[in-house]
Amino acid sequence: MGTPPLILVIDDEPKNLRIMTGLLAEKYRLETAESGEEGLSKAQQNKPDLMLVDIMLPGIDGYEVCSRIRSDFETQNIPVIFVSAKDSLEERLKGYEVGGDDYFIKPFDHEELLVKIAKTVATQRRGEELATRVAQANAIAMQAMTSTSELGSIIHFLEASFTAADFDALAERFFDTTRAMGLSSSLAIFGAAKPFYKSDSGTMSPLEQSVLERAADKGRFVDFNHRTIVNFDHISLLIKNMPVDNAERYGLIKDNICHLLGGADARVRALLVAQENERQYALLMEFVRLINRVLDDFAVRYKAMQGESYTIVEDMAERFNDVVPRLGLEEYQEKSIFEIVDRCIHGIRDSYDRSQLIDERFSRIMKQLFQLSAEGSLSSEQLHQMISMVSE
Repeated sequence: MGTPPLILVIDDEPKNLRIMTGLLAEKYRLETAESGEEGLSKAQQNKPDLMLVDIMLPGIDGYEVCSRIRSDFETQNIPVIFVSAKDSLEERLKGYEVGGDDYFIKPFDHEELLVKIAKTVATQRRGEELATRVAQANAIAMQAMTSTSELGSIIHFLEASFTAADFDALAERFFDTTRAMGLSSSLAIFGAAKPFYKSDSGTMSPLEQSVLERAADKGRFVDFNHRTIVNFDHISLLIKNMPVDNAERYGLIKDNICHLLGGADARVRALLVAQENERQYALLMEFVRLINRVLDDFAVRYKAMQGESYTIVEDMAERFNDVVPRLGLEEYQEKSIFEIVDRCIHGIRDSYDRSQLIDERFSRIMKQLFQLSAEGSLSSEQLHQMISMVSE
């Protein structure tokens, strides 16, 4: 069985208070007051379920009591029934104007008053229950709208994150979303040559940086007071104003932040891969330029060696033509020697002619390498052309 309703009776006549006490004490809890000021004080302190107010009171009268009850946010919904010996229309209208709920004339029918009190209290409690349900429904609706709004912000962030070209741009888009959620936060991104730190206030203290770094491997959530650190593989978030006194909001923020950080972490991974690809590409282009210089030097040396070899052979042939006739050899011996020399000279000349084909192929490769080193770019088509030239 629930707690009996509390009724506050305000009357300056002790006899009337005794009558009301005898009539109501069996079913209700009672508070009494003998003046308007005392009645207002007890109404504000105890928040009764109903007030029975005499109109003729010392100090402020019953009408003023009712008027002040209605003007106070804490007491404005308490039902007020006037109990008075005055029965004129003017008195009733005045009671209505100040916010009274009913009007009983002394002497009154006890049964009728009990029925009226019971109905009024029941109506009041139903109203309170309805107000509670409406408040709960509004809270649920607001939570749903907040959640929907935040999910919309998260989706917008996930779409916008694909255009973030670096960690700084990604962090700014991230903070736009957390600010919309009413959160104050700082962000750390790991995986690059050195950690990236940024706060939504623009600066991050060395202590915050060290806290984020040390907590990165301590699990998904690290809670301390009204702060929470949320960790993913490459990104950690410090939230500085978690609503620890609102369990539902607290849980909702954690759920939404996980969606948000999951998307941010995916973008961080993509940026890290892009950075690594850029580093590898830069090294490849530097290697191409180095190869170009080495091959250019090789080509110069190769041509010089070809020229020197041809000159040596030609010089040797002239010397043979000059020396052999003076050796006193038989004609057939001279002929044999000159045939050997001629074969060697023709062989070297044929080899030199074949080397020209190599020179042409080498020149095409050199030209392609020079173009790549000058442009600083390497397309898949250019790479395929180089492979084809080398494979010929």
